[in-house]
Amino acid sequence: MATSRICSIDGCGKAAHCRGWCPAHYQRWRSHGDPLGGGPTPLRYGPNDKCAADDCSERPYAGGYCEFHYVRFRYHGDPNAGRGPRAAKGEPLAYLFELVATPPVSECIEWPFAKGTTGYPASIPFDGQGWLPTRLICKFTHGDPPSPRHEAAHSCGGGHEACVNPAHLRWATPEENWADRYSHGTVTRGEQSGKSKLTEMQVREIRRLRSTCTQVELAERFNVSTTTIGAVQRGRTWAWLS
Repeated sequence: MATSRICSIDGCGKAAHCRGWCPAHYQRWRSHGDPLGGGPTPLRYGPNDKCAADDCSERPYAGGYCEFHYVRFRYHGDPNAGRGPRAAKGEPLAYLFELVATPPVSECIEWPFAKGTTGYPASIPFDGQGWLPTRLICKFTHGDPPSPRHEAAHSCGGGHEACVNPAHLRWATPEENWADRYSHGTVTRGEQSGKSKLTEMQVREIRRLRSTCTQVELAERFNVSTTTIGAVQRGRTWAWLS
């Protein structure tokens, strides 16, 4: 008599139904393209079960991992991958308060906790909602933002390197923030972008020939679409180039 297989998802334990998964995980794969998609698997763990990640004593949340390691597993395929160490509950906020109260220094201060894929600090809970640490630091250092549009901007250009020095932060409009990024060289544009199909010289030529050539003619001449030509002529792209 054949021995029934077990679902290949860690911590499941149910008999495999199809493709190596139990019916529940197979249906999730059908619906979401991922056997773990659609939210965490309902808990089936005992009171003494521990997270399958090394040196973690938290209760399992899904897939045999605690919520912290499960999220990292979902994003990176490895429960120990990702940026920044795991912090104790309340530790990032306590660090933030201490940082704001510390006398200012000139060098950048790197956020020592979890970071997003772009290098900026990951959000932390405060007052019942998630906050970006830089925005919260700006709030405690300079008061509430002048408007909901205002962002926490870096004078040092080190936002993508998780700088949280209060002395480097200020409130700025999105336009001012983007201008900072361009001046710091942290945003690529024009020919610096790997997606650019035109050069600055070609853009100037396209605009100069606007009154003498049709968009179709220009598109054929510069080997781009008429949509690209129209966007260049209307200033929707390369707007910074006069």
